[in-house]
Amino acid sequence: MPSKAPTLQALFVQLGLAADELAILRFIRQHRPMPPDVDMLHARFWTPSQAAVLWRLRRRGAHWVEVLDQLEAALRGHHGQQQESA
Repeated sequence: MPSKAPTLQALFVQLGLAADELAILRFIRQHRPMPPDVDMLHARFWTPSQAAVLWRLRRRGAHWVEVLDQLEAALRGHHGQQQESA
């Protein structure tokens, strides 16, 4: 049986962060723009345990990579991934 595709909300739960839409938008706004020379997994705002979760999810495969790419685009200030209405 195929599992559900991961979402930003599921990612934030994995990271131990508030995962409602408003909390995700606040997190992105607080940490954007992420410098272009910083790999998202090395960003200073992650705790060591959060960084470990991100590394583990990246290694798990394409279904999580899409969500990680979505978060990275939002943190770099690329629009279209996450609505700014909240």
